[in-house]
Amino acid sequence: VKHKLPKGIDLSVDDITTLGEHPGSPHDYISTLEENIVAIKRQVQSLKQECGQFDIREGDLVEQSDEQVVDGWTNTELLLAVKAVRKFGQNYESIAGTIGTKSVAQIKNFFSTYKNELKLDEVLKEHKEEIITNGD
Repeated sequence: VKHKLPKGIDLSVDDITTLGEHPGSPHDYISTLEENIVAIKRQVQSLKQECGQFDIREGDLVEQSDEQVVDGWTNTELLLAVKAVRKFGQNYESIAGTIGTKSVAQIKNFFSTYKNELKLDEVLKEHKEEIITNGD
C-alpha cells in the first residue's frame, strides 16, 4: 500500500539510507532534527522581536520604496497576502508572519477591506479544496 507523504515532506532513497546508517535509532535522529528545528524557530522569533523594537515609521518605509501604497498596503504585500490566504486560509498569525510587515489586527482588517476586490472568498475556497485534495 502506497502512502502519500504530508505536504512539504520529500524523501529520497538517500534520505532513507542516511536514517538507516545513523548511529542509534532513526527515531533518535529525527528527534534531534526536530529539536534543532525548534531551536532555529526560536532564534527566528527572537530576531523578529528584536527587529520589531526599531522605531520605523510608515512614512520612512514609503520613502524607501518605489512601490505604490494603497490604503497602507504595497502591491507586493497584497500579493503576498493573497498567496498566504491560499496557503493558510484564515490563520491570521501565519499570514502576518508570511508578510512580515503587518500585524494580526491588520490582517483581520485586510480580510474585510479587500474581501470583494481581491475575491478572497474564492481564494479561501481554493485553500479548502487544497486541504481536501492533499489531506492536510
